[in-house]
Amino acid sequence: MALGSFVPRGDNRRVTMRAAGAINAGEAVKLGTNGVVVAGDGDTVYGFAASTAATGDTIAIYRSGRFSGTAATGFDPDMGDIIALAANHEVDGGSPGNVPLGVVIETDPASGGTVVFEFNEGGVTTATL
Repeated sequence: MALGSFVPRGDNRRVTMRAAGAINAGEAVKLGTNGVVVAGDGDTVYGFAASTAATGDTIAIYRSGRFSGTAATGFDPDMGDIIALAANHEVDGGSPGNVPLGVVIETDPASGGTVVFEFNEGGVTTATL
């Protein structure tokens, strides 16, 4: 998986959808017009790609569970912090208007920025940061 991709931890719920664009395993995805597409900074995340798919392919999407990701440079979260999707498929504290991605459940400064978080079908809440 590429730098900045998300890695599932344990048994996570998956659904199968159509890829509306090229998607790599581990990328955060959002709902697009004709399926799922790669999500970007601040987007509402629908789930995480379980595999790689070309446009039009069927792809498995993780919709809930625990994941590890990379903290954005300068972001040092604590357990219990709410996080959002940042640029380069990293996580940060979000900006006003972002929909939360998850809640930090494990962080280790010695890990080089790896953050383990809980993701639940479309984020922590429908509220924005």
